[in-house]
Amino acid sequence: MAVVGLDLAALSKNPTGFCLVNKESITKLLYSDEEIINEIEKYNPNIVAIDAPLSLPKGKAKERNVEKQIRKLGIGILSPSLPAMRKLALRAISLKRKLNSKGITVIETFPYAVLQLNKLIAEKDAELKFNTKHERDAHICALVAQAYVNGRAKKLGDRTGMIFY
Repeated sequence: MAVVGLDLAALSKNPTGFCLVNKESITKLLYSDEEIINEIEKYNPNIVAIDAPLSLPKGKAKERNVEKQIRKLGIGILSPSLPAMRKLALRAISLKRKLNSKGITVIETFPYAVLQLNKLIAEKDAELKFNTKHERDAHICALVAQAYVNGRAKKLGDRTGMIFY
């Protein structure tokens, strides 16, 4: 079972962390949407977990329900309505649409919250060494994707915004 995790950058000039978890883990840095999609298609994963908002707040709201829930747990998170986060969310939403059109399921996750809420993944992640924070966060995303495929992922939020951990 192949799964992919992405620590998506808001702009394609900045590095996006990529991690494939199959029989072994492969991490690398990618940049353009085309490069990301080509790399994902090469491995035909069951699912892709992205560290980026996959929706924007509805109407005049400044944040989604999921951000409120995460804050209630004592974990800091930025709202997708902030300008830089909005750029990230719009890129993530576009990437999700492109991947969905190819039959690839995409879920949202938040590695910082994952490490705060899930000791098993935190312990597994602590054993590994990565070249960059982007690759490390992509690996956490891939572990969440793996848990999702195996029916072990938990979720926060509602239909308008949901993260898995």
